[in-house]
Amino acid sequence: MSVLSPIGKINVNTDRVSFAALVSDTADAVTFDSTATELSKSVVSFGYQPTMQTNDFWASGQQIDTYVAKSGGTVNLTVPVTEAILEKLLFGSQYDVASKMITSNKDDVIPYVMLSVSTKRSDGTVNLYKFPKVKFASQGESVQTSNASGVTYSSVQLNGNYSPLINNGDDMYVIKGLDVSTVEGQEIYDEWFDASLPS
Repeated sequence: MSVLSPIGKINVNTDRVSFAALVSDTADAVTFDSTATELSKSVVSFGYQPTMQTNDFWASGQQIDTYVAKSGGTVNLTVPVTEAILEKLLFGSQYDVASKMITSNKDDVIPYVMLSVSTKRSDGTVNLYKFPKVKFASQGESVQTSNASGVTYSSVQLNGNYSPLINNGDDMYVIKGLDVSTVEGQEIYDEWFDASLPS
């Protein structure tokens, strides 16, 4: 019997997030836009839920086998706002720099992006999560007026579906308990938010 010790430390805070446009995903190669877009100090909450497909096989009145298949999943982010560059990157909207106008059109194509996220643990280490192929759906915005009771802060919910890559079948990469106080750990941490797959 193997015993895990010590027990892994729990997540206590959100940390960093970046997005990179997925340009191509084929059997031969995966390519991303050359530059990732990182949101500075902008993760309110983060979570993901894998989709598991199960099927039981029965014979002679009893279950004799079970098949479980992974099929990507859902990922959720809460951020304070979605600026123009994010509306274009995640939802395919058009953005006019001069007029500052964002235009959403019925024919906009929602692109795939790579999502990279980190969280902080109670012992000072970090967990790293990377989803190479995600499509986000816009949830809109809701704002409440300030009144005698004070100000109610608004935020934006980003709900996405992550899928396995055609190239290699990977749908998520995770590093848990990375010590960023070391030179090597800091390098891994910084490179995690680039527009590339983990090496």
